[in-house]
Amino acid sequence: MMNQNQMAAALNEWMRRYVEDPEEFGREITTIREFMTEQAAGQEPSYGAECAAYLAQIDADLQSGHSA
Repeated sequence: MMNQNQMAAALNEWMRRYVEDPEEFGREITTIREFMTEQAAGQEPSYGAECAAYLAQIDADLQSGHSA
């Protein structure tokens, strides 16, 4: 589990990656639609789990000294 400093570093890295390659993250409307569709269907939206997995991967990258 990440501590607060690790989480802050991972979030800063996430933003750095976004700034460096915004097209990679350019599917916001698709993500919004998926979230709303899942929520309307009474499902737990997958967005949180996907973001958590991405944040954990960034943390692992930072811990191993790698960044994209």
